Amino acid sequence: MSLFKKKNERSLFTAFISYFLIFLIPFLLLTTVLYYSAIIGLKQQLYSTNQNSLKQAMNLLDERLKDLEKLTDTIQFNPKLSSFMLNHPFYSLDSNNELGRIQANHSFIEEMYVYYDQDKKFYSKNGSYDLATFQFNKYETVAFEAGELEENLTKNHPKLNATLYSSGVSDKLFQYYVPLKNSGITYGNVLFVLNNSELEKMMNMTSNDLPGFTYLLDESYSTLLSLTESGKEHADLKIEKETLNNKKLEYADKQYDLSSFKSEISGITLALLVEDNQFLKPVIQTRNLFYLLIALIFILGSLFSYILGLKKYLPMKKIEDSFEKILSKESLDFEDGNRLFFENKINLVLKNHLELNQIVSEQKVYLLNYFLESLISGHYREENQLKYEMEKLDFKLAGKAFFVVVMSSEWSENKEENTKIKTVFIDQFPRTIKGTTYHLIELATKKQIVMLGCTTKAEINSLLAVSELKQFSQTFLPAKLSFTVGNFYDNLLYINRSYIDALTAAEYFKDTDRDIIYYEEISDRQVYFSSIPIDSKSKLHKSLMEGDEVVAKEVLESIFSKNKIAQMSIYEKRYYCYDVISTVFNCVSQQNQQSIVKNFDHLMSSDVLDDIHEELKKITDDFCSVMNFMKEKETKDLGQKIMKYIHENYASMDLSLEAIAVNFDFSVSYLSRVVKEQVGITFSNYVQELRLVKIKEELIYTPKTIKEIVNDAGYQDVSNYTRKFKQIIGVTPGQYRKENRKENSMIRL
Repeated sequence: MSLFKKKNERSLFTAFISYFLIFLIPFLLLTTVLYYSAIIGLKQQLYSTNQNSLKQAMNLLDERLKDLEKLTDTIQFNPKLSSFMLNHPFYSLDSNNELGRIQANHSFIEEMYVYYDQDKKFYSKNGSYDLATFQFNKYETVAFEAGELEENLTKNHPKLNATLYSSGVSDKLFQYYVPLKNSGITYGNVLFVLNNSELEKMMNMTSNDLPGFTYLLDESYSTLLSLTESGKEHADLKIEKETLNNKKLEYADKQYDLSSFKSEISGITLALLVEDNQFLKPVIQTRNLFYLLIALIFILGSLFSYILGLKKYLPMKKIEDSFEKILSKESLDFEDGNRLFFENKINLVLKNHLELNQIVSEQKVYLLNYFLESLISGHYREENQLKYEMEKLDFKLAGKAFFVVVMSSEWSENKEENTKIKTVFIDQFPRTIKGTTYHLIELATKKQIVMLGCTTKAEINSLLAVSELKQFSQTFLPAKLSFTVGNFYDNLLYINRSYIDALTAAEYFKDTDRDIIYYEEISDRQVYFSSIPIDSKSKLHKSLMEGDEVVAKEVLESIFSKNKIAQMSIYEKRYYCYDVISTVFNCVSQQNQQSIVKNFDHLMSSDVLDDIHEELKKITDDFCSVMNFMKEKETKDLGQKIMKYIHENYASMDLSLEAIAVNFDFSVSYLSRVVKEQVGITFSNYVQELRLVKIKEELIYTPKTIKEIVNDAGYQDVSNYTRKFKQIIGVTPGQYRKENRKENSMIRL
């Protein structure tokens, strides 16, 4: 009290109270706000952190699984991994090595197997296994349920599966099945045996070092994997679908907080169980620290109020500035940490994206040509399927009208000149001519050049459009040209119908001397009332010969339309049906398909139109299947002929892509794609490999001079090839001969 008396107790007290109230009111408000924002907010942040950890781990798992699906797409179009190459006695070793190379580049994969339905075999880097050997020898300790493996191999969508070992150990075998599809039809599967440690690392990302359990659930909420915070398997508690909706769970007389996250991509669910007292431990610690801080601030505030009242200085702004600096510094440190995390994450994603783009771009030219051939052949039946394939290829073909032009030319007898002209001409496409974009497809087995036209104009003068295409083509092709044009369709899915139209027009007007022919010019008139319209008969014949059952059935539906035959007499109907049956029979007999010919016996005596129609549709399915098989065989035989020619002539100095193209009467670009499809590398690289094998063998086992060996292998410039040999092998031909002959002699000893 003596101090107050010395300093004027009344004024000091009044000043103290005024400053204290100025401190106290904001202090109470700030304390309340901070309490709710810090304590309550921290609790919400813990829930959010758990949820984000689950989401982050699930996104990482989805990325890994998505990478495996993209890897499956790459395997699907990798020629080295086709059923033919994997079963080939010579090339199967390269195929096994290719599987080993792919597996070595992915740490998430423990083992990888390619399974083809037609072979009933699993192919891996170590060789092949039939189903029984794989299940009872390769993985004899895995407790596969009866039919489990076969069922997973026939799934038409990716599936993650976990199977316990029969030996009693708690470990599981994790498998990811990704189907191999062609035009929506599953013909095989790629089985990835996943790395357990990599999978457990992803799951351990969710625990945040808190005691509890992490669960991985499949689409049906069955437990695939459950781990404790130490990474050990935990299988006592089962998580049900209904349980995931609750945030609390009681187990073994303890309360647990439950967080879960379900992937919208794979349907897999990650769940995290953390003990309640451990989960809220940071909240309790923060609350106690907050109380201590509040008490300390209150004492300091009171002291500051006393000092202000005593000396009437120490502005409040200084305190505010100090707090602002502290808060801004903490905020800046937080933002910098997050920025660094996201930058690293983005860089990783970009790196993976660039690597995948590089792999896809190497196959893009071949895939695009294969896509266009499939498109005009009618392999795509649904909009979603077509859109998906175009997005994968990053290929756009937007327009209001689509049509097909089939070009024929009177080539000269000089094959070399034809090949050069054809190659230069094909390289001009795709090309836009007066608002119409043309994509060119060379169908070498049919000796056809087909152009797929796409225009963005609502109305198009078809005669003018094709005339301009003809005028452009004549600048490159001096021979006489003729163009047959199919109908225009507003849906790209129907482009195969335009192709059949064009072929039908070409067949119908084959004896005319016109340059441009349109399908729509075929007259609907008929000689007799009871005969099939000419355009329908021609289109039915051509669609059957092309193996296009969709178009053939559409023509049959049109022919058997009730409106056309309602007014016919019974005799006219019989003649009409005979005309249809005769058209189909001519196609079948022309291909000498005796197994299908016998189906016509009872058709001639039937008077029921619906029965005739249904039977003809069945015959159409059978015949088109045969025609498609013959087309595939023809393409396969052509590839084998080309490879045989290369193997017989690779040592010739005159061998070149152009020379082979001349021999087979193809364009250079088409031949290049065929070679890449057969062996997976370019023509020049493949010939270089064949010659290198021959040179290495002769260096070791023959007394020939290096010059003779190099010349015999097809190289004229010996010194230039010596440098190239050293770049590839690491030593000169002479050093290679010396080292390997020495090793060979030691082996014999």
